[in-house]
Amino acid sequence: MFGKKREKKENGKPSWKENHRAFVCTMNGTRELQIENYGSLGDYDEEKIVLHCYQCKMVIEGERLCIEYFTDIDMRITGRVHSVQFQK
Repeated sequence: MFGKKREKKENGKPSWKENHRAFVCTMNGTRELQIENYGSLGDYDEEKIVLHCYQCKMVIEGERLCIEYFTDIDMRITGRVHSVQFQK
């Protein structure tokens, strides 16, 4: 639950290492996604959620999608997941 303190440059922006970290996506069946180290949340509704990750864009499509919780480190998405796509 408690993440590591993020490294910052002197100008307040994240360091190169922070910007290029990998994200982790764990899918439990077709009803739950746990995502760690995502970049930012884009558009979302009950049928589509877009996450802007550090190297790509992640598009989750399904039915009755719901963001159960999110922090700056991780999030949980529930609902009926039909597809997960990664786009450059």
